Amino acid sequence: MKVPIALSHKYQGLVLATNLLMLLLITLIATTLFKNALNQRKMANHYQRQLLVKNNAEQVIVDAKLYVKNLLALNTDLTVNNTGYYGSGAGLLNGDINWQDSNDVLTSANNSKFVLTYMGVQAKLTPPGLGVDHHLFKVFIYSQLNNGAEYQQQQFFAIPVLPPSE
Repeated sequence: MKVPIALSHKYQGLVLATNLLMLLLITLIATTLFKNALNQRKMANHYQRQLLVKNNAEQVIVDAKLYVKNLLALNTDLTVNNTGYYGSGAGLLNGDINWQDSNDVLTSANNSKFVLTYMGVQAKLTPPGLGVDHHLFKVFIYSQLNNGAEYQQQQFFAIPVLPPSE
């Protein structure tokens, strides 16, 4: 059984105005929540891209070490400059490198780019290998994704000097 709700004539406009105000408030809250969710998604995507490009740069360090180990296995003179490789005393800075020129840089398996500088032979001052002579290298790394995220890094690494074979 339906009970008719009878409002006096002067309150009928008040119900309409109240409903419109509630609808406006709900719309504003929903719009704010949507914008907030969209911003959080953008931040998460940016963070993911930065992690991916940083992981690519970490892979470059592995590739650079392999490159140096191949040079050492071939008894290459480490003081002679080559494509993407500079002997000791180069004084190279990150801003000096043209990352777009393939004659200046080496490319890793994940299309990141790197340049190596030989810093000479030095005794390692930290364990393990304390006091053992090591070849010291500085690697400049440039990694970029297609969507524009880029990462640059410099890092040192050392490879033990092998005693001469007899």
